[in-house]
Amino acid sequence: EYKSYLRQDSKMFERQKEAFLKYREHVKDKQLVAASGEKIEYSCEVGSPKFYALCAFGGLLSCGLTHTAVVPLDLVKCRIQVDPDKYKSLGNGFKVSVKEGGAKSLTL
Repeated sequence: EYKSYLRQDSKMFERQKEAFLKYREHVKDKQLVAASGEKIEYSCEVGSPKFYALCAFGGLLSCGLTHTAVVPLDLVKCRIQVDPDKYKSLGNGFKVSVKEGGAKSLTL
């Protein structure tokens, strides 16, 4: 069992090493382009309206989706802590909450 773990660990190490070497080559290529004086093109200029729009969209995706998934879990967890006789488990907590207040009961 321990030897199989070591084999898996060494395979993972080799994959990480390959990924690092590919990344290092990619960075080296960019440094060569920068050193040659060629202008590197970016998708948008820092501080431009497009930059801020992309940042807002990234924040919307990351935080919006995360909070949509986490808030109902947190509400049910808190209800279990307050009334453990009524909300017996996480699944039961969701069922009872939706039954009593509809899907709106899983939001603030």
